[in-house]
Amino acid sequence: MTRHGATKGIKGVTGVTALRNKYGSFSTVSAGSRAPVAFEILIISGGGSARSGTSSESGGGGGAGGLKVFNQTLAALHNCTVTVGAGGAAGTNADGQTGVASSVDANATTGGGYGGTYYFNGGDGGSGGGGGGNGNPGMPGGNNVVGQGNVGGSGSYPGGGYTRAGGGGGGAGAAGGNASPNTTAAGGAGSIAYSSWLSDISSSMGHITDWQSATSGGRIAAGAGGGSDGVSGSAGGSGGGGTGGSPSTSATAGVTNTGSGGGSTGRGGVVPSGPGGGSGLVVFKTTGTYTADSTTGTPIRVAVGGNTYYIFTGTGSLVV
Repeated sequence: MTRHGATKGIKGVTGVTALRNKYGSFSTVSAGSRAPVAFEILIISGGGSARSGTSSESGGGGGAGGLKVFNQTLAALHNCTVTVGAGGAAGTNADGQTGVASSVDANATTGGGYGGTYYFNGGDGGSGGGGGGNGNPGMPGGNNVVGQGNVGGSGSYPGGGYTRAGGGGGGAGAAGGNASPNTTAAGGAGSIAYSSWLSDISSSMGHITDWQSATSGGRIAAGAGGGSDGVSGSAGGSGGGGTGGSPSTSATAGVTNTGSGGGSTGRGGVVPSGPGGGSGLVVFKTTGTYTADSTTGTPIRVAVGGNTYYIFTGTGSLVV
């Protein structure tokens, strides 16, 4: 005599088999079918912009957005919310702007500080902005967030017959330079700590203008150079920092997706509308070959050298 429970079990198996025969194999994704994943997550916020326009006077360069790597093991099917911060906005005859923070869930860094001008200090941020070239002996640079960047350099104006000169914005790898009489200061260099990451993903970043050349030295998230109303502006730091302007040359923006600061135009600059800071970047890295369950925001997946990267140049999400 066949037990009733056993009969139901056999019918259940038979039913599944029949469905497979009719519709083909099928499966359902569950957390149990995917393992947790250990990531290193690089987060770079947007760089600060600097004072711009024909009425600006010897502004400091914008500071780099905060840079930090978080180590985190994420559960299967966890949905990571990714925000890539914009650089500080460019403006016409406007004060510099702090960069926008980037984040992954609750992990975030701070936007780069704005470049000060005339009688203004550099703004505080992930890295501080450079100080303005006035207010004998010059305005101080902005402060940094510990572990995310460096301070901005001070401006210079000792009075008398000297020319005002802006300080350099701080970079993730070095402080911004301090201006000296009649001489603007360069932006601080970007961080070199993740040069191997940059090398691995560089071939996939050719669509971002100047990104490959800016990061070719292994650095990223640099400060911008100071500007002047009477002498030459200074170069941005290695890793994407913008160049400071002068009465005869235009300032340049921080390179997109490097989190670098934007340069300050000098008084009577060629381009009244000043450049902005570079937008930030978020990169997930894990060992081995890995494919996310799903993503939004069209991140770039790169598998190279025994590692897998997901590169977010804009806001989106990743389901582990």
